[in-house]
Amino acid sequence: MSGRLLNFKWIYFLGILFLGILFFWAGFQKAIDLDAFSLSIYRYHLLPSVCVNMMAIWFVGLELVCAFLLFIPSFRVPVLWILFFVLFLFSIVIAVALIRGFQMSCGCFSSSPLADSLSLFSVVKNMVLMLLIVLLLVLKKRAKKGWGN
Repeated sequence: MSGRLLNFKWIYFLGILFLGILFFWAGFQKAIDLDAFSLSIYRYHLLPSVCVNMMAIWFVGLELVCAFLLFIPSFRVPVLWILFFVLFLFSIVIAVALIRGFQMSCGCFSSSPLADSLSLFSVVKNMVLMLLIVLLLVLKKRAKKGWGN
């Protein structure tokens, strides 16, 4: 196996490991205090009140399931696309909240009201994660024949 291919394989492995741990941690933090995460979602004022708790449960479940499924090769590509879409959606929601002048925690990794307030950095962070996902999808496609699933 060439050194270059081995490097790509390690980049791919570390990227998957990073995303799996990151989304597990984010989902776990929200699951610990689901009420606070529901409040974070409510503060965006984008959903009817009756939908907030169900959406909070759904997003926590989605993050945790995706984190685990990243480590099953046959689910990896669909999960990467799901995570890309979720990050894209969250970026839009955060941008709308910034435009509307909201001063609150984004609810990404902590639902605590004492957590960092919304900022452009939250959107940039999501964009960097989206670029990582695109890189992993490209590496997967280009190396599919070379080192399997």
